[in-house]
Amino acid sequence: MEWRVEASEPWITVDPSIDSTTTEADAVDVTIDTSGLTACNNYEGTITVNSNGGARVGTISVHVIIEVTRVLPDYAVIKGPPFDVTITFAAPDADFHAIGLTDFAPNGWDVQVDPSWCTPNADEVNVIDSKVEIMWYGPGTGYPAGTSFTAVYKVTVPNDASLGEHTFANGTLEYYCGTTGHEIENIAGDSKIEVCVEKPDLVITDKSENWQDGNFTVSYKVCNIGAGNADASKATLYVDGEDVEHQPTAGLTSGACTNVMTFSTEVDCPCGETLEIKVCGDNEDVVTESDETNNCEINIVEPATGVCCPDSDVTVSDQGVTDNPESDPDTYDPTNMPPDVTWENAKGFYLETTGPDGCYEFFVRFETPVETGFTLHKLPAWAEVPYTIVGPNTIRVELCINGGVLDPAFVLAGVNHPPVADAGPDQTVYVTPPLPQQWLPLMALAPMTPMATH
Repeated sequence: MEWRVEASEPWITVDPSIDSTTTEADAVDVTIDTSGLTACNNYEGTITVNSNGGARVGTISVHVIIEVTRVLPDYAVIKGPPFDVTITFAAPDADFHAIGLTDFAPNGWDVQVDPSWCTPNADEVNVIDSKVEIMWYGPGTGYPAGTSFTAVYKVTVPNDASLGEHTFANGTLEYYCGTTGHEIENIAGDSKIEVCVEKPDLVITDKSENWQDGNFTVSYKVCNIGAGNADASKATLYVDGEDVEHQPTAGLTSGACTNVMTFSTEVDCPCGETLEIKVCGDNEDVVTESDETNNCEINIVEPATGVCCPDSDVTVSDQGVTDNPESDPDTYDPTNMPPDVTWENAKGFYLETTGPDGCYEFFVRFETPVETGFTLHKLPAWAEVPYTIVGPNTIRVELCINGGVLDPAFVLAGVNHPPVADAGPDQTVYVTPPLPQQWLPLMALAPMTPMATH
């Protein structure tokens, strides 16, 4: 026997729609697509089965309910701090009114709600044990179709709640659409949430480098910003990704910090290079934390302020930098200073260096950022020297040792720009065209009228 199944409405689909059979019973999947249907309404369609053995017609009735969404925290909650539960839905049709939302927190949990936490503002709210009731009566003609509703209430897990999963039971939504109603629908379905113990969260704060003679040590604090207490652990110092020292950290209560701690390792920052300095709390992961991704603090360290040369054959016996070379004319002699050079924002450095004759790279790090567009001058002649800015406060310059010694001073400075005249606002100039040639004799004969004097 051959058969065909046909649906009367586009929101009804059948699969398969055509087939044949002998004696067995064939199954046909019927799917109802409500995406194009309006909630709060009833719909009806038919399915017709035609075969060479006859025809049968079946009726399908559909009542479209409102889609309601309940949103719980996507993390495990702890006892004490309240958290939000949010329920959303939309008016399915015009004249949507007399709306009542009921939802259920786990038994014994504290629930709070306020009309102003809801959108639109609720007209009435009630809390009965762990049940919350929120009502919107609606304006005179009801809420228009598409109006968005958001209900928010706060829940607190009691101290005697057990750890593990707890259930928010199925709630209900009651309403009228015009004179149709009163409709009552189950909403959201059961939702699970996990209650866990309060966890600590260890972070590094107050990290700093302590410089002395070109080397530095690293100081820091470990703080517990989590809700739970932390057991003892270890902090670790990394230099360019290599762990160089571990230090024990005492247990910390919630909100507590260690005193300032300092690693004993003295770190050498090579001339012209930078180092990545990282300090991590609980480096061995012995403490279970609420956030395992924020244990480390990282920064990039440049060499100490001053002048250095990375070549081991060169010895810098004395050096210094300044952001105010004008104040030290004995070191930064202005005698041959070009007239267009200015001391404004200028920087200076000097060095006393010995080594084999030849030219070498030197790095100069100032206290403050280097200005772009400045010229480097070698004193006392104030000769220009090329250089490169290699960091916010650092320049690289090639200097040459002659006779085994290099001991000049240098000034990095800008130039005075000549003042620009202000011509004032634009003026409109009127130009009179020349008189015709035949008028000139008449102008010569015309008497002049003397001007009155006062």
